Amino acid sequence: MPTQDPRQWICFAVVVMILSFLPRIESIRCYCTDAHCNPYGVCESNVCLVGLLKANNAVIRTCGDEPIGCQRELGRWADLCACDQPFCNTFSYLRSNTRRERGNNGDFGAAPPLSHADDMHEEAPLIFQRVDTPLGEFSSGYDRPPAQTNTNTLVFVLVPLSVGCVIVFIVWINYYRNLC
Repeated sequence: MPTQDPRQWICFAVVVMILSFLPRIESIRCYCTDAHCNPYGVCESNVCLVGLLKANNAVIRTCGDEPIGCQRELGRWADLCACDQPFCNTFSYLRSNTRRERGNNGDFGAAPPLSHADDMHEEAPLIFQRVDTPLGEFSSGYDRPPAQTNTNTLVFVLVPLSVGCVIVFIVWINYYRNLC
């Protein structure tokens, strides 16, 4: 703490004000399926990672310090993407933000995102491709059988509605029968 000198108090106040305006460096929270994750599947770091392991093509979501963007053949990873938003290491985020590979040169360069109208005509392969099955499919790859909507409608809508109508009708009949 500064002593009783007013100049020291002013300097102390200026330093406190400057420090209060500096940006705070905070870690972001990420989904985590790696071996070191806590029980809730969340980790904190500067960067969220999602990638495919070379050994078994397992999809791993974790935290790290890799540069932002997607890379291939990096250490133990076959494909690795890094992002700096909270909980951004999901497939939906990566599909919308990954860059497309141009030709066979393997350069991930500054390819513009797919949202530009001129890029819609070119069908370049995605750098990061989905490995796990999408929701709505069994692990065998066969689609789920279509729901029998007619039967469901009959069982869950028409039967309770008709039972309710019968009960209302019986109560109505008993009420008016007692009036006479």
